[in-house]
Amino acid sequence: MLGARARRVVGAMVAAAAWVVCGPVAGVMACPDAPPPSASTNLCNWIAVSWPSVSGASGYDVIRNQNGTVVTLVTNHPTTTYLDGSAVPGVGYNYRLRVRSTNPFTCPGEVGNPGPWSSEGVRLGFPTPVSLSVFSNSCSIVLFIGTGEFTSGVEVYRSETPNVNDAVLLGTPTFPPGGGGPYGDPLPRTVGVTYHYWARSVGPCGNGPYIGPVSTAQMSAMPATPAPQGEAGVNCGEIRFWWDPVPNATQYTFNISPGGPGSVGTITGTEVIYSAPDGLPRTIFVRAEGTCGQSSFSNGVAASANADPLAAIGGVPSSDVVDTGETAQLAIALVPIASLVSARWHKDGAPVYDSSRISGATTGTLTIQHCTTADTGLYRLVVETTCGIDASEPGMLGVRKSCAGDFDGSGTIDLADLLTFLEEWLPALGQNCP
Repeated sequence: MLGARARRVVGAMVAAAAWVVCGPVAGVMACPDAPPPSASTNLCNWIAVSWPSVSGASGYDVIRNQNGTVVTLVTNHPTTTYLDGSAVPGVGYNYRLRVRSTNPFTCPGEVGNPGPWSSEGVRLGFPTPVSLSVFSNSCSIVLFIGTGEFTSGVEVYRSETPNVNDAVLLGTPTFPPGGGGPYGDPLPRTVGVTYHYWARSVGPCGNGPYIGPVSTAQMSAMPATPAPQGEAGVNCGEIRFWWDPVPNATQYTFNISPGGPGSVGTITGTEVIYSAPDGLPRTIFVRAEGTCGQSSFSNGVAASANADPLAAIGGVPSSDVVDTGETAQLAIALVPIASLVSARWHKDGAPVYDSSRISGATTGTLTIQHCTTADTGLYRLVVETTCGIDASEPGMLGVRKSCAGDFDGSGTIDLADLLTFLEEWLPALGQNCP
């Protein structure tokens, strides 16, 4: 056993050692400072907490705070990244660190004070299911879609059987997170067919389950554009336009060009009889209208009527007066209508034919060369169409004798002139001239 003196020496040594450790070196007995960590917000399975390495650190304690609830997730973690897989998707968390050291002279207790909190980190989650309902009237089908959390978009499908494996993708509408709205079926539909719809959410962490089928039938649709046809009507001067009935149409609007009375109208039938006595072509455009809207106007279809004969005659023939031996012309406008069969000039009711000195007997211009007084008379253009025969108003041709002795207007004086004179003189013998 130590004596009193020895005990005093040992006590002095212990006191001196305590003074050396706790006195002069007390200013360097701080643990390494804890840096502020960062927390990710775009990962699906965890929140990644990371921080810069600290010199002299042997490990790190990771502390988490969620709305005032503070827990230590791990102690003496050896690396500078920690994956928090216990975070609830969609919930925000803050993180802080404490630095550990195995050197008792620089970090008594081996752990320092907590550092600053990180900014909020959020773990993404698997998309929650969408909600799906359908509204249909006689004209349209509209889907109403509600989205959930972690949803970046929606896939919408349709089929004619209640089997999602038969469905085709209609579209991928986007809505605000947690929102939704209407979505119209963009594909053509058949009236009365029942369609089945599905939808599922799409997100960065995967796709949600299919929701459906929601089924409905469309009872009507917008009418298609008619395809009109045209031909000459049964009666002369009429054109018949017609088209096949268009499904879902309740009436039709037509427009005939060039127009006139009755060229524009709305009817419930599929036939228009239009008066066109001039025989010129008319073009019709037709549009179908129904409870679900109206189609565009059809392409134009042209047709001509079987016209009255007078429709081919444009006016009154010209008249002419010439001297014997000269050339005369009579002219009238001949309209080239589709139903024209023939045209011929007539003199005093008798047909005129082309000869060595006559040309144009079947045209609108009749030319007579080396005229004689026998060519004097009333000329009409007689026209035949599929609707009948008619004649123009008369035009007159007068041939004057160019020589006093040329009684027959032949251009020469011969025995025939004398005979012609006697034929006219004898019957008139004894009569007084006015």
